[in-house]
Amino acid sequence: MKSCPECGYPLAGNETSCPECGYPIRNENETRAINSGYRGAYQYASPNPPTPPIPPVQEAIPSMVSTPKETKDWANYIYECGVIFWNVISRKYADAYGRASRREYWSFSLLTFLFFPTGIGFIILLIPWICVCIRRMHDINRCGWWCLVPIAFFFLCLKKSDETANNYGYPNPAQNMI
Repeated sequence: MKSCPECGYPLAGNETSCPECGYPIRNENETRAINSGYRGAYQYASPNPPTPPIPPVQEAIPSMVSTPKETKDWANYIYECGVIFWNVISRKYADAYGRASRREYWSFSLLTFLFFPTGIGFIILLIPWICVCIRRMHDINRCGWWCLVPIAFFFLCLKKSDETANNYGYPNPAQNMI
């Protein structure tokens, strides 16, 4: 079984990126072509193929240089977090049954505390937040009562989801939340 080289999430084999962390996945043909040094039409044309061009030297600080692809990936990730937040509010408002992935829990929690730290918005989102906490514990095969132990709960929320079915149902892949 193939897994993501970045986070270890199990993959079916036809993904272009990891559904859990978004890491780009190359198929085996691309990897073989890169590792074997495949040079396209030049491979058999002449015994001395042309050397590839040398990339220009970047004089800017690497951390300040961003490509449009990186920007698109982050923008897409933030958009997906917002969609997950909306799905939790609209579809699973008071549903404590089932499982919630790490991404679902952290997206909902961070957006709740970022945009609604106090006031009526926080009170309205308190019930779905408690339900997401309980579903997160179910995802790692723990009882929802672990939410009452704050230190243990925080570290349990960081734990990787169970990859197979557990006492609370089948895994909820992050790609089905969008």
